[in-house]
Amino acid sequence: MTTSTLRTSIASLALLVLAQLPTAAFAQLGPGDDADPLNPGDPATGDTTPVDTTQLETAILLLSGFHGIGDQAQFEAQLQQPQQTLWTIVRDPERLLFHRDRALIALAYWPSDELHAHLVTMLSGTSDDDMARHTAMSLLARGWGDQALPLLTPLLTDSDLQIRLTAVDSLRVIGTPAAHQALQTALPQEAHALVQQAIQEVLPD
Repeated sequence: MTTSTLRTSIASLALLVLAQLPTAAFAQLGPGDDADPLNPGDPATGDTTPVDTTQLETAILLLSGFHGIGDQAQFEAQLQQPQQTLWTIVRDPERLLFHRDRALIALAYWPSDELHAHLVTMLSGTSDDDMARHTAMSLLARGWGDQALPLLTPLLTDSDLQIRLTAVDSLRVIGTPAAHQALQTALPQEAHALVQQAIQEVLPD
């Protein structure tokens, strides 16, 4: 497989992760979640004031861009309580799955303890919901860097080829010496040529 084909494969998987996460992944509440799933409160301030409709509509617009979601500065400039508003969307079963998916991704701009607990729950879920695992891996890498390595490194030996590929890409996102060392250690143990190539492309020359 050529390098361009490999990158296309990984990019396609990433798009699938962002666009098609199953609803069940977002129904799980992590430790410390409020009893009311639609008004969980702002994890940064403890504010439990319900989010008003205008704020929710603004957030939906920021999440609905054809090429992706708004950046952190846009959310903070246009929303009074960006984290609370996004959690409200994530936990609302009446919302479009597309918006709930993107709201969770946007929450990675603020890597809170609450989000970490939620992602760990997704990652360690006992269901067959592999898409949730892919997303959790990517967001843990993006938000926690080296701190996520104890959770991500064991997945380099997962029995699922796609999980291993996402684990490699997650460590690529982290990009630190510790992440590269984990990939170097995994390389001689990896039997599949596709994963071997993915690891070799991440490792520095």
